[in-house]
This record gives sequence, C-alpha cells and structure tokens, in this order.
Amino acid sequence: MWLDKLVFCAFALAWAEAQQNVQLEVPQGFLKGLKASTVSQDKSYYSFKGIPYAKPNVGLEKFQMPEAAEAWEGTYDATYHRSSCPLFCTIQQDMIGEEDCLYLNVYTPILDKDARMAVMVWFHGGFLNTGDESAPGNAGLKDQVMALKWVKDNIHYFGGCPNRVTIFGQDAGASLFNAAIQQSGSAVNTWAISYNPREVAFKLGKKLDIETDDSAELVAKLAEFSPKELISASEELMKTENTMNGRFMAFLPSVETDLGQEVFLPADPWTLLKSGKIADVPVMAGITADESAFFVQMMLGNIDQMNEHFENFLPDDLNVTDSGQRKELGDSLKSFYFGDKSISTDTTKEFMMMLDDVMFDTATALTLDVLSTRISSPIYEYIFSYEAPFGMMKSMFHVEDGVAHGDEMTYEFYSNALKNLPQSGSPAEKMMRTFTTLLTNFAKNGNPTSHLDDYVNINWEPRGTEDNYMEIDQDLKMKQGLLQDRLDFWKNMYRNVLG
Repeated sequence: MWLDKLVFCAFALAWAEAQQNVQLEVPQGFLKGLKASTVSQDKSYYSFKGIPYAKPNVGLEKFQMPEAAEAWEGTYDATYHRSSCPLFCTIQQDMIGEEDCLYLNVYTPILDKDARMAVMVWFHGGFLNTGDESAPGNAGLKDQVMALKWVKDNIHYFGGCPNRVTIFGQDAGASLFNAAIQQSGSAVNTWAISYNPREVAFKLGKKLDIETDDSAELVAKLAEFSPKELISASEELMKTENTMNGRFMAFLPSVETDLGQEVFLPADPWTLLKSGKIADVPVMAGITADESAFFVQMMLGNIDQMNEHFENFLPDDLNVTDSGQRKELGDSLKSFYFGDKSISTDTTKEFMMMLDDVMFDTATALTLDVLSTRISSPIYEYIFSYEAPFGMMKSMFHVEDGVAHGDEMTYEFYSNALKNLPQSGSPAEKMMRTFTTLLTNFAKNGNPTSHLDDYVNINWEPRGTEDNYMEIDQDLKMKQGLLQDRLDFWKNMYRNVLG
C-alpha cells in the first residue's frame, strides 16, 4: 500500500524506523527530512515532521483564526516531531502538549512532483466560543481548514495530488477534500456540538475566579492561564454537568455568529445536512461493535443516579425540555434496553448497547440516512467487529472485553508507546493488512474494494436502499440492516419528537 499513495497526518504515523537525511524545497523554504523503512514490511518512505502550516496561536490568538505560516531562512529541520496541542494523555496520565502546535507531518513513498498520489489526512479538535468577535469559535476546526489549504498548495511537492485528498474525521473545508472517512462518529453526535458555548465559556471563567460579563475581558483573562490550568478547569466544570449521554467535554464545535470572520459552522449540523449544504463526495463511515466498552467502566460508579434519571441519557439534539415528556422518554429507554431490570454490574451488556446507541450508533445511522438522500456519491457503511487480545483503546483504559471505541486504530497506526506491531502470520497482522487496504483503496479510488487481493477478497456494495454494510472481522462479510431493531427504536423516537 505504501508504493502508490501518500499519507499526511496531524500526528505521528509510525509503522516505521528512521534511516537517513533527505532535502526537499517547498515555497516556505528548504526542508530536511528522513528516509525511513516501515517496521512491518521494511518498505522505504520519506518523512517530514513538524512542518509549520500556521503561525503559533498563543496568548490572545489562541481563540482566533489561524494565519498562514511565514517562510523560513536556511533549511528547516523536519526530522523530529514538534509538540502536540495541549491534551490529557491517557498513557502518561498527565497533561502534555503546548499552545505552539500548528505543525504537519508528511509521509510519502516517493518524492516525485508528477506522481499525483492519493493523500490521506488525520485531524485534531478545537476549543472556545463566546459568540462574538472576542472568541468567535471553532478555532481548532479552522486550524484544520488552514492545514487543508496548506495541503492543497504544497502536497504536490511531496508527490501528492491536491485533488485526491481524503480526510479522516469531521467535515472541514468542502473544496479542500475529495472523500471522507468517518470512524465512530459524525457531526450530529450528541457529544460533537455545543448548543450553549457562550454560557460554558463564562462558566469556565467563574471556575477560574474570573468575575465579568464582558467577552473581551473574559477572553483576555483566560489567555493568561496555562493550557494545563484551562484543561483542568474544563474537566472540573464537567463534573457538575450531565455526562450520562456522552457529553464529557466542555468545549466542542459550535454554530458561529457571522461577525465578518470566516465562518466554519453557519448552522447546526442537522440543518446543514437536511438542506443539502454538504460536500457531495464518497463517504466511508462506521462504528466498532462495542463503542462504549470503556465508558461503561467509567460510569458504573454512579448507578443509583443513572437508574433514577434515565431521561439524562437522552441526546441533547432531541431538545426535549418538558419534564413530563423527558421522564416518559427515559422510561421508554429503560424498558427497551433493560425490560424490568435496572443498570447494575449484572446488566453491563444491556448498558453497553444503550450507551453505544446513545453516543455513537444512532447519530451515524441517522447521518447516513440523510446523506443518502442528499448526495449522489456512494456511501460505504461498516461495523468493525474484530476482537483481538490487544486493542489500542482497551489497553489504555484497561478494558478486557469487546471492540471498544478507537480499537480499530490498532490496525491503522503503530504506537511506539504501546508497541502494537502484530506478529508475522498472526490474525492481527491479517487484520492490519485488510483494514489498511480498505482505507487506502477508498482514498485512491473512492471505493474500499476497488482492488481485490488475498486480504480484501469480496466486493463492498454501497449502502443504497437496502442498507448494505460490511462487517469487518477476521473474514469480511456483506450484510444488510445494521443493528436494525435498535436503530429503528431511535429513528422512531426522533421522528415522534422532532417530526
């Protein structure tokens, strides 16, 4: 797969080991990179790490639009990773990263400006919105758009084609990509958008002893705090909020007020989807079999409150404010998933199914239902069901069973920390080959089974009117009607509540 595509990431893709220096010229200046070999098949490729695509967003600028990076003098050392953006690292159990983090890592099997290889891009997220010019919102997502603009302008120097760009994750800059892969999520997930960003921003201010009702003053004072202080305060803030429906993060993408700036999200995702204001590109989207496996362990310490308030599991986008209706819908949830039982350590399977649907499965299904009536490009749906002794996310969260949220990344990316390279000839190695082939086939041709081989040996039919989907397990299987009964329950609820 490495010989005819280019991989471009916002973090380190590393099925590889470094070997020798190489040099490349781009409009910003000269880059020094590395020639390396993949750790799994010993295939040569070139890496250029830590390339600045925007000026550092620090201080007050951290909540604003990014600006394109300037040229540098001499040769830029792109042989090592720069800092990630601030986040809590599960492996290290500590805050890591810096505000100065707007860098790209580019990996390519060949340095030929005429190669026109397919390009794959992986992304990170965003932060604050006060609803006005002080912090108009979606700064992290606008960083992603800036990164895509850099790709559009520069990727041909690395052998990539600017018109063959596939993004992994949330839609960003429709003219800048040509296909999209959604792994375990969509823009309409209940945890994927904030409906009250201004209120949350001022709550964060109060948590940090900032007493003001002026946005400019709030943003200026928040900018004085370190990333670690802001993240810690955000986590403390969420301890007082309802997180039963999966909203564990304080700051999320949000609808922006048009104040003359470049607007990323002019309306809520449902409105944009239904209006057809979306990119008509091939889509590959799916879920893992047990998305909420590690969330279940996190939430079982609060059983009494959950059993008393099933209405708090309702997704926010249902917008149910009447207490009587909320109670009625909560009771219907309990009845559907648990019957006459309750949440307990004896009903973790039922609890996991409900959380899967609340947090991941329903939003993906509803999104694909709407997409299928709004775009002409093919949609490929999947469920990742392969359970191995080692899973990337299960390992980090100490979960023993299930195919957890993010476990499929075990077969996409190598982690130096987790050492997840499968043994030669093992079922896990077969899955690595199968899954990466599906992804790269899609990036190259808009069809995950455009080329059949020993690992990908059946045709993947588009979703269509028959709800076709691929089960990605030790063997690939085409099926119809993914989680039909459960998703019909949710579709009926949305239809009855929202019309």
